Amino acid sequence: MTDPVRIAVVDDDAAARRMMRRALERRGHVVLDAADGRSGVDVVTAGNVQLLLVDMRMPGELSGLGVVAELRANPDLAALRIVMVSASARSELLGEGELAGCDAFLTKPVDFDELDATIRDVLATP
Repeated sequence: MTDPVRIAVVDDDAAARRMMRRALERRGHVVLDAADGRSGVDVVTAGNVQLLLVDMRMPGELSGLGVVAELRANPDLAALRIVMVSASARSELLGEGELAGCDAFLTKPVDFDELDATIRDVLATP
């Protein structure tokens, strides 16, 4: 197991958030969550979060890409690692995620072994 990480999970799907929370907490991580992009930005900026898992497509004021763009514009959050999560794995979505400043991309349903490896990889990257 890796050292505990403060992780924010932002997803408009309540079942997906619960599943991610349970899996991450079982691994010893501290999890904060939000149901929409604006709340997600608030959670990250107030919560001393090390890693953000954000759904790419969310309705409302901010999509996942909007969340990433807003957080990347904040110099106080330069160390924040961001993993974009999407039910769609089309190559153009990968490009959008990379352009938005994401450190990694996972597809839904999330494979938790892959999630563990992704957490290790993105947190090891300077």
